[in-house]
Amino acid sequence: MELLNIPMEEPPSSTVESQASIFSGSFGAELMESYTPGGRAYSKLRLHDALSSFIISHGLPFRLVESQSLRGLVHYLNPRAAADMPGRNLIRKRIFEQYIDLKVSIKALLKTAATKFSIIVDGWTSSYNHGFFAVQASAMFTRKNKLEPLTVLLDLIPSVDHAGDKCSQMVLKTLESFGIPLDKVIAIVCDNASANTVMVQKLNLSAIGQKQEILPVYCFAHSIHRVVLLMIRCLDPELECIRRAARLLAHSSVKYSYLKSQIEIHNANNPNDQIHIRTLPIDVKTRWNSTMRMIRHCVRLLPFLIKEGIIEGRPNIQFGIQEILKFLEPFEESTRLVSKDRVSVSEVIPAYNRLLDVLDGYRFGIDTDSYNDWADTYGYEKILDKNDPSDWESDSQSEQECSSPSEKPTEDKGEKPRATPDMEISTLLQRMAQCGYNLLRKHYNRTNDIAMAALILNPQNNIAYCRKEKWDQAMITQATQIMTKLFVPYQTKEQNQIDNIKFADSDNENVNNSDNDDGSNGISQLMSYLRLRRTSKDKDAIETWNALRSNYPSVYTMAMDYLSVPGTSVRIERLFSIAGIICSPRRGQMHDITIQKQLCVREWMSALRFIHHPK
Repeated sequence: MELLNIPMEEPPSSTVESQASIFSGSFGAELMESYTPGGRAYSKLRLHDALSSFIISHGLPFRLVESQSLRGLVHYLNPRAAADMPGRNLIRKRIFEQYIDLKVSIKALLKTAATKFSIIVDGWTSSYNHGFFAVQASAMFTRKNKLEPLTVLLDLIPSVDHAGDKCSQMVLKTLESFGIPLDKVIAIVCDNASANTVMVQKLNLSAIGQKQEILPVYCFAHSIHRVVLLMIRCLDPELECIRRAARLLAHSSVKYSYLKSQIEIHNANNPNDQIHIRTLPIDVKTRWNSTMRMIRHCVRLLPFLIKEGIIEGRPNIQFGIQEILKFLEPFEESTRLVSKDRVSVSEVIPAYNRLLDVLDGYRFGIDTDSYNDWADTYGYEKILDKNDPSDWESDSQSEQECSSPSEKPTEDKGEKPRATPDMEISTLLQRMAQCGYNLLRKHYNRTNDIAMAALILNPQNNIAYCRKEKWDQAMITQATQIMTKLFVPYQTKEQNQIDNIKFADSDNENVNNSDNDDGSNGISQLMSYLRLRRTSKDKDAIETWNALRSNYPSVYTMAMDYLSVPGTSVRIERLFSIAGIICSPRRGQMHDITIQKQLCVREWMSALRFIHHPK
């Protein structure tokens, strides 16, 4: 489609290049086209498409096209285009027309998917009561002659009702409108809300008779968020001291000016230890990454804050804050890794194991009786078996008990803080680690067959990962049985033979049970693949499978399906962030339908450009 990308020939001079660089994408190209030798004839419709694309891409208000400053700049670049500048209503109308045209293109694109689909869903309500339910589809598509995962927005449905029944109806209606049958859906990626569990159950009831059950994949980033928020609540008294200091600096220009002068003196005397001059940010209690940012800034400013009496100078307070920061850094790093685009669910179980190992190191040696008394006082989950801290409650108990601990004060003692100023930092970190381990273990136990299959189908892991992590033989056998069960819809004439099969005990061992290891002599392709040694972490999983495709065609098809499942729903969260910018107080009169069309057109143009214009 022309509106996706309007190509521009090389300008004749550097002056024209500098003028064209003022604008981004197709808008600048269209304006400069009349200056380009050999360019296509000027088109008023293409100018309107370019303007709407420019506005949508940057989330700008429609009234921008009516501003005199923009019209004056357009007149300088192309007087003819300035005479054809549209108004805000015409831009809105053109976006609605683009919505219809692009929806047809997206339907055609989805038909070219090389794998099954993973459906990503989430709901959002703005502070101005704009409610939306987003539905995305993730699959493998052919790009530059190779398969690559792509997540495509299907619809952004205006709705403030995010109950399970309602969500399942919206998902079914959306899939039907885009021509995606339920037997082509392998997973539903969502957060840990109970409504999503009901939604998945309803979808499976609608898909009775299909070969494979639709399984939920719970967003790993959301799980980390809940775990860290729970642990940070143990630090409320310490964090409240930092918040009070941040508020004081924000509201007292005298304090801030004096602090700034002291930092300038320090920087002048210590050229190798420069401190950036900025105020102390206040965190948002529901966003733990903002708390990390506040703590990190506080560590640098702490000597000056103590010297000026802004923060009480208790013994070892700087050491304590640094240790807390060090304790939370692995969670920050894990969130950063899984929040990248196209992160597969195959990375979820290794990430869980890394964080559990970190928490295990901190909680090792904790006094169980002391912890249970403390947990009982403040409403946290206790360790059941006092002789074995690894004995956790069953999954049937509500996760709400751990994620939302009660804070009811006792009758005679009153409400106590979770951490006292004189508490040893090691004891505090042990208690934080114990709380986090309990909840993280519950989230880990909710990972299902999809996460296990994706883990093993990633050549960087394979079944050798389980042995490297010292899983017991029963768990390895269970993982093999899961793979065998999920492989049934993919096999042709292969027979699953899991008895008397020897697996590689290390990454350097490659076991051969047959001279011909192509899966055609009684040993299934799956079992042959499981005997391979792991590949290097530097090799891309999809590229590795392209080399293995000829030997394991059925397993290759299965691997592409499961490796295309995303491990998080961060793409939807980013979409909601853009929606939050559009739903600003200065644009409070925008209708939900207008917001829906604008964001859908923006995402669809990006998806089509990714496939058809790889550069």
